[in-house]
Amino acid sequence: MVVQTISAVAVAVIGGLALGTWRRQLKGQTRFDTAKRLLIASHELAHRFHLARNPFTSSSEFPANYNSIAPNQRTDADEREAWAFIFNARWQPVREAYANIEGLLPEARAMLSEEAADAGDQMLGCARQLHFWMTEFVRLFTTAPADPTQATKLQKEARDAVFAAIPQPGVEVDNRLTLELMERQSALVAALKPYIDMA
Repeated sequence: MVVQTISAVAVAVIGGLALGTWRRQLKGQTRFDTAKRLLIASHELAHRFHLARNPFTSSSEFPANYNSIAPNQRTDADEREAWAFIFNARWQPVREAYANIEGLLPEARAMLSEEAADAGDQMLGCARQLHFWMTEFVRLFTTAPADPTQATKLQKEARDAVFAAIPQPGVEVDNRLTLELMERQSALVAALKPYIDMA
């Protein structure tokens, strides 16, 4: 009877230890999975963000009717409509990546940390700025004056926000919004690192 009692206690203790280990492992795996998904989503957002700002605009990006109008016959309204069409198409992939991160933030806040969730939200802030400036670029667009040096400060700011070279390794970045996105992404990666490294 004593042996049975000792055996039952031993099984209960071993079972309790095993359950505690399993819970810690499951919690660690859940945190790792959340951090990994958010990390991948941040890279996807950054990639799409940079592509949307490509300063090269292909003629295929313009609406079909735009190319049928002679360049000297295009009005400011034609140009604004064309740029709205281009930016809408460029924004869609960014919006999808934005929605992915936005959907992960409550889980990051609950499973990881406020710091990680806030860093993710600040990255989304860069995408919100891009969308704002795309809208402003269209609103402010004018074909006159033809000299870009005569553009207003706000027009220049809009142009700098919506067009920027894709960052390349070893090439210095001097665009404000590009630098801001890179800083926000670095902060998010730093906040996720403890959860990625624990695996």
